[in-house]
Amino acid sequence: MIDVEDIGAVEGAIRNYRHYPNVCGVSFGSKFSDGIIDPVQSAIQFFVTEKVPLEDLKKKLPRFVYARYSDGSLDRNRKLVTDVIELVNLELCCAAGDEIASGGVNGTATLIFQNKTIDDRTLVLTCSHVLGGLDESPSPNDRMVGGNDDCLFVAQTIGNSTVEDGVLEYDIAIGEVTSIDDEFEELQIAGETIVLDSFAESTVFEQDHMLTVSSEISHVQHIAVNSARTRLDKIQAGGGRTISVENIFVCTGSVEFGDSGGIVYNGSSAAGIVIGRARGDWVLVQPLQEAVAYLSDKLVTPIECFVERD
Repeated sequence: MIDVEDIGAVEGAIRNYRHYPNVCGVSFGSKFSDGIIDPVQSAIQFFVTEKVPLEDLKKKLPRFVYARYSDGSLDRNRKLVTDVIELVNLELCCAAGDEIASGGVNGTATLIFQNKTIDDRTLVLTCSHVLGGLDESPSPNDRMVGGNDDCLFVAQTIGNSTVEDGVLEYDIAIGEVTSIDDEFEELQIAGETIVLDSFAESTVFEQDHMLTVSSEISHVQHIAVNSARTRLDKIQAGGGRTISVENIFVCTGSVEFGDSGGIVYNGSSAAGIVIGRARGDWVLVQPLQEAVAYLSDKLVTPIECFVERD
């Protein structure tokens, strides 16, 4: 986890190096050596879309940056090492406009639950880009069909997050379930006996924390958090379009095309939502509680996934 004293160094690195060619993000997290995590040392991370030979670079990223005092001035007595991490084919896991469908699924239902407000409708969460809804809410593609052979559902899109000035704050959409199998049990992980009962504490996104993902294509697997919260630019969003996405935690793991919306959880607590990937086993995750709160603020009816604990 990043020290408060080093936040200034990260912010300085963002200001000074984010505009460099191929740089798509700057954060703080695990230091890698030949693809293996250094168990002791952390680093300022420069995420790039392609690593270029040093002799071909006009602008070279530094091997270290100085720490900074609380007033922003350089602390030349402390050096923070850097790491250049290649995120090739950085993309959202589904093509814009693809539906959640019972056949040839191109997206994953994150949660299906009964709203815990006076409005007790059954709702489903997924990624906004799965519905092709990045430019308007609700998405023109307003019908979701999903589930599995044991439990199928149909839903109508209520609202979704959108790109503003080229930036997507959270990648989240919600629909009202209009038809569902009688065997449905809310908040259950597909294919598992686990029933989620709360949102996870924010500490689950601390560096090197292990989390579990359940998604349509990759099914259940484990991922490790490897960066602090960051923004990534130059993410392919379909149709030749690239966007920037905020509030991302870069994790090591593997997801496939169609895993967007996969639920990230810790025990019986919902932690995050899978939104994208990069070649080389990199997974892009956003905190789910924040994403739901962000979307809830934009809708007439508040969203409450869980009963509040005493």
